Amino acid sequence: MHKSLSIIFVALLIVKLGLSPDPVSAQNTAPKSMVTLTPDEKAWLDTRPTIKVRMSNLPPFILMDQGKPAGFSVELLDRIADLIGFDLQYISGISWPEGLEHIKRQDGKVDLILAAMNTPERREFMLFSKCYIEQPYMIYTRQDNNTILNIDDLIGKTVAIEEKQALVEIIRSAYPGIRLMKVKGYAPEALRTVSSGNADAYIGIMSVANYHIAKLGLIHLKKVATAPVSFNTLSFGVRKEWPELVSILNKALNSITPEERLSMLQKWGGSGRAGASSASIRSRLSDAEIDWLKAHPDIQLGFTGDFEPHVIINPDGTYRGLLVDFLDELNKRLGTPIALRTDSVPKILEKARTKQVDGILFLHPERADKLGLLKTKGFLAVHPTVFARRNVSFEHPADFAGKKVAIIDEVYFSQEIIRQYQDQTTVVIAKDALDGLRKVDMGEADLFLGASVHSYLLTKYQFFGISPKYGFLKYKQKFGMAIRPDWPELIPVINKGISSFTENEIDAIVSKWIQLPQKKGALALSA
Repeated sequence: MHKSLSIIFVALLIVKLGLSPDPVSAQNTAPKSMVTLTPDEKAWLDTRPTIKVRMSNLPPFILMDQGKPAGFSVELLDRIADLIGFDLQYISGISWPEGLEHIKRQDGKVDLILAAMNTPERREFMLFSKCYIEQPYMIYTRQDNNTILNIDDLIGKTVAIEEKQALVEIIRSAYPGIRLMKVKGYAPEALRTVSSGNADAYIGIMSVANYHIAKLGLIHLKKVATAPVSFNTLSFGVRKEWPELVSILNKALNSITPEERLSMLQKWGGSGRAGASSASIRSRLSDAEIDWLKAHPDIQLGFTGDFEPHVIINPDGTYRGLLVDFLDELNKRLGTPIALRTDSVPKILEKARTKQVDGILFLHPERADKLGLLKTKGFLAVHPTVFARRNVSFEHPADFAGKKVAIIDEVYFSQEIIRQYQDQTTVVIAKDALDGLRKVDMGEADLFLGASVHSYLLTKYQFFGISPKYGFLKYKQKFGMAIRPDWPELIPVINKGISSFTENEIDAIVSKWIQLPQKKGALALSA
């Protein structure tokens, strides 16, 4: 069995390369199922010792890394094979049409397709596992292009897209005013077309585009919005006479936590891997600032684990998340040991007020003023975002009318927005973002007015029927840190660190955890 590229399995990896079609295989020497299988499923596995998998080239999902199969889809299937205890043989040198034909003929040359969209046409000859990744199509353009903020801005402009993309017909039908430039080849060729100025924008799968932008160093390209056309959904495609394998795959997929799956995706995703530069700016600090830091070696900032993915508390008590990544990078640049401490929101605010912690890692500036805390520069904007079920239309704030809207009580921007439509809406109070999304999912609310970061919860809790519909991107208020009032010396130090981040570096950190909403807002708010 070809094992996962994860470190814990590397020692077990045995690879064999041959002639084209190129089989890459490894043996599982001690199969142990960690998933409960039925007797029929176990009996089926006993008669199918090796499953032949078609390799292709779809980074970051499928690729060859130093001669070995790799990528998110490969690693996910390897993880499943390790959980269940069966062997895989990766076959290269077979084109996409040939792979589908082998599946149709059931000739035993290909048993499984790694990344396939579940379509009515393909269901005629192939079975599908449950969807294991759902990715939005994103709009990309050059950094110096400020005229494109959403898909409507592409009317009359030239958009590069891969010639064989199913998206071609979708865009042509939904947006006939967009000039499509069908590019021969794959995402790298289309992205280079935009980079060279021969096209105004590119529309493609987020993770695929992010991977190639980072890999090719196309740093002058930027992601501007979600393309509201469809979502790219990937499943494992299986030969039709093997329903037992589909059932086994689905059970294994259910056993892999959303956090583990997200961690795999971030490992291979373009923006997630790009990260920030870790460039030290310690030399920019004055002697007095360095002396102050030496005299205060234990700086602790508080936040809560209730607002994922800002901070996520792991089972072992360690942290990860958007703000954790930012703080880690800030510490590297400043040479500081600023630590994070977590508690509930009321307790953290009280600890900041009584100096049990030295400040708050991420806070609205008006809230900082009310608590009597000093404010740093803002470093991250919070974009109010409307979430709804896929069949609910929301194109403009006027669409609030007649809807039941879930909001989190005491959240500043939600109250400011919904106040303008309170006579036309029914407000449903949610205790947190997860509760708001669940109310939408259960039909207790039509909409949830949250923030762009709450897109993370869609993946973690598998709200596949809900998507971000509208973002109030003109809301410019940035949150920053709030520091105890008797430590004014720390403010310019942190501000120098915040100023060292470029907008692209902040975007790279943020895009690991969230997808930005698709529309710019027609409503500008001020704090």
